[in-house]
Amino acid sequence: MTEAMAVYGMVFAKLAIGLLAIILQINLMGKGNLAPTSALDQLQNYVLGGIIGAIIYNDQIGILQFMLVLILWTILVMTLKFLKGNLRIFKAILDGHPVIVIEKGHILTEECMRYGIQAAELKLKLRAAGVQYVTDVKRAVLEQNGQLNVVQFGEDNIRFDLIDDGQINQFTLDVIEKDRDWLEQEIQNPISINEIARLVGNDTALASNVYLAARLVSKDLSRKEIIFLADLAKALGLDDALVEQLEKQAGF
Repeated sequence: MTEAMAVYGMVFAKLAIGLLAIILQINLMGKGNLAPTSALDQLQNYVLGGIIGAIIYNDQIGILQFMLVLILWTILVMTLKFLKGNLRIFKAILDGHPVIVIEKGHILTEECMRYGIQAAELKLKLRAAGVQYVTDVKRAVLEQNGQLNVVQFGEDNIRFDLIDDGQINQFTLDVIEKDRDWLEQEIQNPISINEIARLVGNDTALASNVYLAARLVSKDLSRKEIIFLADLAKALGLDDALVEQLEKQAGF
């Protein structure tokens, strides 16, 4: 009886430690692994679950060894996250990039073959998106998480950021048929506030989104950024009450 209690006590202790390790990883590395959007998020879940599941009932592995394995895995994942966020080559390897599989009603066969997308799989994803005919598709993009985003003729194209996490998005440059020299020139000659306001026009919803985007970029407000945001809000025609509401919405 005592021996059985000791065995079950060890299993319970390992289970509690494993649960704490999962919570710790989620809090340390963000909520991405709750709804995986990349291979690393998915792999993190699989391996962590495998480690905990395999070790819990193995009485030859003690709690100290179990904790050591969990710590090593957490350090490895955090290192990969750091490298992905700071080095473009690691981001490309770990996350990949969106893939255009249909352009102007034509399936890009070479791209589909390169990334292992079968015809039946593509058709299934199109049906799930409510599309019956490929000829109705203006552009279809397969995202890193396997989701297919479909734009039909008459709809606006999907918009991708030119710069992600401080790194140039080569995929977006290829889509808009521009190069790095063009982007660097645009960065050196930024658009003026008046030009932004002219392009936005009288669309209050768009103006709000533009202000929010600028506010999110300017997280730690310097004097220049405060002046810029005030001038931007004025040029966009956003009153103080709306600006305050947008600030709260953004969590500031």
